[in-house]
Amino acid sequence: MDLNRVLMIGNLTRDPESRSTNTGLNVTKFSIAVNDRRSGKDSETTMFIRVEAWGKTGDLVAQYMTKGSQVLVEGRLKIDEYKAKDGTDRKEPVIVADRVSFGAKPRGGEGGGGSYGGGSSSGGGRTQPSLQKRDAAPAEDDRGHEGGGTDDDLPF
Repeated sequence: MDLNRVLMIGNLTRDPESRSTNTGLNVTKFSIAVNDRRSGKDSETTMFIRVEAWGKTGDLVAQYMTKGSQVLVEGRLKIDEYKAKDGTDRKEPVIVADRVSFGAKPRGGEGGGGSYGGGSSSGGGRTQPSLQKRDAAPAEDDRGHEGGGTDDDLPF
């Protein structure tokens, strides 16, 4: 049995950057800083992890996230291989995000953010919109409403 699943919480190190591929798919790239404090140690190590979010998930990250925003990223790990300027071969881990949840707002924003991705509730019992990776349009319920909430549900 194989499993490639990553779950990390960190803060954006810079504003997300969005681009379109030659085939018209949108991809948003960003990096997060993740602190690693081991029990029994007085110091912590910070890791910087690159993340790619595709399609609607990436579009929403680009629209609502900024440098310093706390984020939970769930996805799979891939290894990018490239040649550095000095000619050496390099490998770098990248998370391909399937789901993104927003945490507390940066720079003293009020309250924690909502959970995006499972239609789960946070604070006040309001359902938050989904940020899961989707290839098709959201399903409509029997009243003709798209799943995942409305713009009124956004905590921003």
